[in-house]
Amino acid sequence: MPAQTRIIHYYVCLGAAGGKEWKVNMKLFVDDVRDPVGEGFTVVRKYKQAVLLLDLLEFDFISLDYDIQDGYTGLDILKYMSD
Repeated sequence: MPAQTRIIHYYVCLGAAGGKEWKVNMKLFVDDVRDPVGEGFTVVRKYKQAVLLLDLLEFDFISLDYDIQDGYTGLDILKYMSD
């Protein structure tokens, strides 16, 4: 399932809770080459995709590759998260 489709899917699931507290274990995997080992990850390949998701959703687990496309690194994402 493409990342954009997954974002919509998560919003639909969260909206289906009808305002009740509802916990979804969400995992983000940021790597421009490799795929995650295991299931349940939202996979993004670029810095801008990662920060968009981090602005929209909360994740319980985040896996960051150091060297990402477009000249960014996993450290750049950590700096974005800390701001």
